[in-house]
Amino acid sequence: MPIFKRSLERLVVDPHGFRLERGPESIDVGLDQIVRIEAYKRDELTTDLICMDIWFDPRTADSVFFMHEEIPGFDDVVARLEDLPGFDKLWWGKLIKPAFAENRLVVYERG
Repeated sequence: MPIFKRSLERLVVDPHGFRLERGPESIDVGLDQIVRIEAYKRDELTTDLICMDIWFDPRTADSVFFMHEEIPGFDDVVARLEDLPGFDKLWWGKLIKPAFAENRLVVYERG
C-alpha cells in the first residue's frame, strides 16, 4: 500500500515543499505538484478535527493525500502551504464556525 494511503508518523517542511514520513519510508512533495487543497472538519464527538485533502498533479503516483492536525508537523506544513500564490489566508476563520459542521472549502486551486 502506498505511503499516501497509510497513517503517517510525521510531516516535515523542506525547501521545496514537505516530506511525508512513516518509519524508514518517506516521500518528498514539491509545492509545484499541488493542484488543489480542500480544508474541512471531522466531528470527533467532543471536538472537531481539522483536515486537508491535497490533490496532486496527475503525473504523480497518487492523486490525493489526506492529512489532519494530529499528525506531528501539520502546523508547519500548513504554514508552508499558505505561501502558495492564491492560497486563502482567511481559511481558518471560515472553517471553524459553526462547530461540528464539515464546512468544506477550497483553500487553494492552481490557476
